[in-house]
Amino acid sequence: MSKVQFRSYNQGQTVLFPSRIDERIPENSPVRLINRIVDGLDLMRLIATYESGGTTPCNPRMLLKAVFYAY
Repeated sequence: MSKVQFRSYNQGQTVLFPSRIDERIPENSPVRLINRIVDGLDLMRLIATYESGGTTPCNPRMLLKAVFYAY
C-alpha cells in the first residue's frame, strides 16, 4: 500500500495580505479553541482509512476544524 499524501496545510503560511492567515483572528475567538482541540486529537485511525488514488485529498484535520466551527 502506498503512503497517503495530503495537500499542504500550514497555518503559519505567509500571504500578501495579511502577512499571516491568523493575524486578524482575536485571541479569545472560538476558532482558536477549536483549533487547539482538533490539533490535540489523535486522528491516525481516520488518516489510515484513506486509500491512495485520484487527486491529493485535503488534510482531515483542516476539514474537521471547518465542520466543528460550522456547528
